[in-house]
Amino acid sequence: MATPIDVLKFFLAIDGAKGQRLLSSNAFDTLTAPPVLALAPRPNRYYGMGVNVYKDDRQFNWFHGGSQPGLEALALRTSAGYSWVVALNSRVQSDKRSTFFSELDRALWNAAKSVKTWPQGDLF
Repeated sequence: MATPIDVLKFFLAIDGAKGQRLLSSNAFDTLTAPPVLALAPRPNRYYGMGVNVYKDDRQFNWFHGGSQPGLEALALRTSAGYSWVVALNSRVQSDKRSTFFSELDRALWNAAKSVKTWPQGDLF
């Protein structure tokens, strides 16, 4: 079992943003590359080799979520320098997942953009 801080440390280490880099540049490029047989209607949003990716001219964000009964979690890294992990103590009903995660995503981005001054130093 990992805490949200443990997951964030892991996510930051994948590409070496913080901590010892876990994947080489080539391996990270493979992790986040579009699938060869992608038939997605939105080519800038896809599931790579283990993470979801959103990429356009301004941003490159990658994230992964998961759930089980009684638990929902999401980890995100952005090209804007933001990273967060959200852990919830309930699982969203399947018919409401899309709406819930859209609203959660919007709220987290709004919160991050509203911060005027970020703390200095290593917070973990």
